Amino acid sequence: MENTLPYSRDEVRFFWTGPPLSFYEILSLKSFLSAGARAILYSYDKNLAVPDGVELRDAGELLPADVLRQHNAGSDKGLSRHSDLCRYIMLQRHGGWYVDLDVVCLRDHLPPAEMYFARANAAIIYNGIMKFPAGSPALGDLIARAQEILPAAERALTEDARVVLGPPLLSRVLRDHGLDGRAEPVSKAYEISIQETLAFFNPSQCGEVEARLADKDFTHLWNAAWTTLRIPKNFGPPEGSWLDMMFRR
Repeated sequence: MENTLPYSRDEVRFFWTGPPLSFYEILSLKSFLSAGARAILYSYDKNLAVPDGVELRDAGELLPADVLRQHNAGSDKGLSRHSDLCRYIMLQRHGGWYVDLDVVCLRDHLPPAEMYFARANAAIIYNGIMKFPAGSPALGDLIARAQEILPAAERALTEDARVVLGPPLLSRVLRDHGLDGRAEPVSKAYEISIQETLAFFNPSQCGEVEARLADKDFTHLWNAAWTTLRIPKNFGPPEGSWLDMMFRR
């Protein structure tokens, strides 16, 4: 994807429905503040504690909370589908960036491309890091398709049902609009895969992780995998690990 736009202060939007922010979400937010971005966090918790410099917004401005209860009652995995629709709506309305709260910005400024998204593989484009202009026709189509799918979707009890509004749908829409060729390679934003999550915590792999991320834009910490890996959200990274190094910076 060709970077042709001049550098200016970027607006980066985040969405959070979980408990109080851990120091990992705070690391994510601060990495974007350090890159000179304006960080805007949407939450249904109007009293959520956020780092200095982060703007807290009511997620109800984007999507009423009862949409989640209506279509995903009894399934925590339904949070993913609600988050997917929220991020599409915020980008279509405001433009700029959407970023998951387990993503760390690795540069001192954000890529200045008009659009940004990166691949998971040859067929799928991830939706955890995206940039679009406001009013994008592709996003309008994406939202319309998502709103058609959600009422008829199965409860979010399986992985396929959980991601029904996520990367598979985004990938189809971008392909239909002729935009999939603009996707960045997986290495630019997702070099460390979900299967390698423990590498962030392993002191013996710190040098390897640092070298692999040296010329990358972002890295995803994959906190959705932490429960399976038995990593508690309040777990301090081992001394000498890549994450320990990031906190010390």
